Amino acid sequence: MKDNQEARKNQDRAIQDIQTIKAFLEQGQRKLEDSGFHFIFWGLLIPIGFIVFSFLAPRLGYDAPILRFFWPVLCGTGGIVSFVVGTLSSPRSAHSGYAEKVSTALWVGNLLAVGILFAALFLGNGTFSLLFLSMIAVILGLSYWVYGTVIQLRWFTLVALGWWIAALGISFVGISVAGFILSAATFVCSFIPGCVLFYSKKNGRK
Repeated sequence: MKDNQEARKNQDRAIQDIQTIKAFLEQGQRKLEDSGFHFIFWGLLIPIGFIVFSFLAPRLGYDAPILRFFWPVLCGTGGIVSFVVGTLSSPRSAHSGYAEKVSTALWVGNLLAVGILFAALFLGNGTFSLLFLSMIAVILGLSYWVYGTVIQLRWFTLVALGWWIAALGISFVGISVAGFILSAATFVCSFIPGCVLFYSKKNGRK
């Protein structure tokens, strides 16, 4: 009798664990869909920034002080916009708390990692290099891979391959072409997935 009760308790506990995992995956995917704006935003911001930079650089000179701070200011401003929009639009719910924390920790960590790269570059009086741009692509790809794996969204995980292919491609070209590759990868790997997520949320599909 006791054995049957213990077995039933274990079975109930296992069912609860499965339901908890399922709820986390659903919440994680829903949170990702809610982030569609951010992917679209960055997928447009970086390519547009590259176009503006490419227009200004030949006229002002690549060593012009304003261009030295162009990308840090652009990315910093983008990070502030993403943070504010995310804070205002994120629903606060006890049921979605853990998924919310995982998502926030991952993407904030991603922005901080890129920010630290910029800080290290400027504190060391360095210049943009192929290795620097490749490292950014690798970090972004890792974020996609980890989050897609955690919430078991396979297509999102595979987007990481686009970033990593871009990182490899950057190592074979000049710095100006490398900038184009990274901005193009941002459009393909951020704007397009963002549109997919926005469409999925709008139509209630995952």
